[in-house]
Amino acid sequence: MEKKTPDKSDDSSPSFERFVIPSVLLMLLLIVIYGNSFHAPFQFDDFINIVDNPNVQSRGFSLEDFAASFHGRDSGRSGISRPVAYLTLAANHSLGGLDPFGYHVVNFAVHALSALLLFFFTYRILCWSAFGKTRSRESLLSIALLSAALWASHPIQVTAVTYIVQRMAAMAGLFTLLAMFSYVEARTAESRLSVGIYTAVCLIFGALAVGSKENAAMLPVNLVLLEIFVVGGRGGKSRRFNVYLFGLAAFLVLFAGLWFTDIGKILAGYENRPFTLGERLLTEPRVFVFYISQLFYPVSQRFTMLHDVEVSTGLLTPWTTLPAILLTTALPICAWFLRKRWPLVSFSILFFWVNHLIEGTIIPLEIIFEHRNYLPSMFFFLPVAMVFVHLLEKYSLRHFLPVSAIVFLTIFMAAQGHTVYLRNELFGHPILLWQDNVAKAPALHRPRHNLGNAQMIYGNPEKGFNLLLASMPAKASARIDQKFKTHYNMGLYHLSQKEAALAEERFREALKLFPGNKKAIFGLASTMILERKYPEAERYIFKILRAFPAHQEALVALSWIQLRQGKIQAAKSLAVSAVKAAPKSRLPFFVIGEAIRMEGNKKGALHFYEMYRSDFPEDLNVLIAMIEIQAGLGLEARLERTVSELYGKAGERINVVLKEYDHFYNCLGPWRTEQVRNTISDTICGQLQKVE
Repeated sequence: MEKKTPDKSDDSSPSFERFVIPSVLLMLLLIVIYGNSFHAPFQFDDFINIVDNPNVQSRGFSLEDFAASFHGRDSGRSGISRPVAYLTLAANHSLGGLDPFGYHVVNFAVHALSALLLFFFTYRILCWSAFGKTRSRESLLSIALLSAALWASHPIQVTAVTYIVQRMAAMAGLFTLLAMFSYVEARTAESRLSVGIYTAVCLIFGALAVGSKENAAMLPVNLVLLEIFVVGGRGGKSRRFNVYLFGLAAFLVLFAGLWFTDIGKILAGYENRPFTLGERLLTEPRVFVFYISQLFYPVSQRFTMLHDVEVSTGLLTPWTTLPAILLTTALPICAWFLRKRWPLVSFSILFFWVNHLIEGTIIPLEIIFEHRNYLPSMFFFLPVAMVFVHLLEKYSLRHFLPVSAIVFLTIFMAAQGHTVYLRNELFGHPILLWQDNVAKAPALHRPRHNLGNAQMIYGNPEKGFNLLLASMPAKASARIDQKFKTHYNMGLYHLSQKEAALAEERFREALKLFPGNKKAIFGLASTMILERKYPEAERYIFKILRAFPAHQEALVALSWIQLRQGKIQAAKSLAVSAVKAAPKSRLPFFVIGEAIRMEGNKKGALHFYEMYRSDFPEDLNVLIAMIEIQAGLGLEARLERTVSELYGKAGERINVVLKEYDHFYNCLGPWRTEQVRNTISDTICGQLQKVE
């Protein structure tokens, strides 16, 4: 192929029409490979951050509701945590509740916008570079499109796109790109007004990036890289001044980070990790090299949610530690020496290296997660795209090199797109996801625990319990006390089987690993309630309330205890306190309904039952209570619907469900359950007669 003469008349802001077809092709690619991700359920940390997090569960669009989301998972609301990302989760909940579809739409939109912006921005910096001055605008457009497509369709991004809560990483990447784009516009603007506007916009996007996830705090350093390797080349005499200026800004940011960082708190974070600070620093270079290998060799077998990484305990333990350290250290040095000849290659290497620093050094985080590559890898494929297009321009298509490059690139793109699709299929069901993870990391405790938990949730509690039991000897790689959750979940299993003694044993084992944990204490209280040991149950609940006075579940449990002892007014008072503790939750409405029913107000009780059901549609006990009230009030049409719904959900377990209702919710004697059973039987008979 003959080398084209650059189009000198074109600038770095080509007509809109040039971008239309490449942008459409890029979006079609993403729609195809992510089309099977939109109905994937919540997974893993989605539960603690979204499903079980009252701070993001807004019922409306008031400022008060959204302001609560700024506190992230902080139940005490003593601090602000990733407010921008949590605000979007609250907005999702306001619009669609806990339907995952809306959350996936937002995640995909963030990723698609990032891909488009990366395409535009890469083209922009290519036009500014010495490399771009010798090539046509069509050639640079091809490089930018290929670089963005390789990044956006890579399977390493799946956990930042399909895994809902990690939109935090994706949003940090999007806003970082917007800030960098604004910075370039500010540096190239001709009027002071434009410079001021773009600078302000850059600062705003930078704040949004850090407000999405803390790893975006490397933005000042990214701007320094941009200044040195891209923009500074057009700055003439001001180049050295700008390098010093932004170098100083980056130094001040890093100095402030070190100054305000509580080193004692960081070191304390390692007390619950199965590795020390030194071991993490030795291990992370090997993880860094592994990330690079994943980017270049993206087959499905190499990707999973939780990786089993051997912790480095010395420079040669394992032996790959020292070579990884040497390679990780050599990369930025080589990039610096290449800066004059290949500045964009230097920029790409250093951008990847710099943006792994926060999550890959002293912070006591877990060793490895794939979503940490979302921002760092944005320019990773730029040198690859430059080489590919250069080969096509330099050699005729009859030559072996360009043909080989086209074939290889086609296979590579198809392979990584297929891997993305397969990964999304696994995210479609927790059992599939964790079965895959157990197969890829069989020695780890956490994937087996999560698989067992998924089996218990999805209707196979006995198999799930056995998996939990089998996970106990496995390796805990995240936290020392991690197996506390396994003991706790096994306690819940025994509690569901009415095995009070075994449940109590598991909850006590959980408390040995995690002293004072409110969930385990509440489990012990539930065990005491099961055995009708109400004074002991109250003692455990008061332990929780002393530490967490507004703990809604504890207040509701205490109100049930009062109700079972016939103390109606005390029960109502506690239930009202529970409503005030968490106004968004309708958990206390069942006990309020029961108390009102005991006072003789059946219509009022039915009203509270129905409100409770809007939040807890799978609770069969409230359906049984509604059947009793509807039969007493003669609401035949509503009664038939409720009975049909109960049978649809309970099926052959109806007698077991009725027995559980009698045991847990009956306050006046077993005749209530028998009465409900007769009502159900009469209603079914009546329905059959109508059909005949």
